[in-house]
Amino acid sequence: MISGLGQGWAVSKSPKPLTPILVSWTAPPFGSCKLNVDGSFISSSGLTGGRGLLRNSEGSLLDGFALSFGYLALIHSIQLGIECGYMDIMIESDSQALCRRISKDSPHS
Repeated sequence: MISGLGQGWAVSKSPKPLTPILVSWTAPPFGSCKLNVDGSFISSSGLTGGRGLLRNSEGSLLDGFALSFGYLALIHSIQLGIECGYMDIMIESDSQALCRRISKDSPHS
């Protein structure tokens, strides 16, 4: 069971000063599960991402994920190129963080 499952804290997106607001989680019907997802954007870096948790009707954590939308788009684009029959794919992006990571992991760097 996840501690503090029924409630948590979030910060409202109102102009300063920020005001904390209480949020709560509601269980799905018995025998089903609930996926809670959230996205984020960091304006200073331009990075975007998302995360999610999958819980059953008792609130037990079944699975979760966190990802960068830039990486997700990259993976999808590479898969598209492969599906079209290409194995040598040049990648270009306006995301400096993504380009640095690709260059770091590349066997050609």
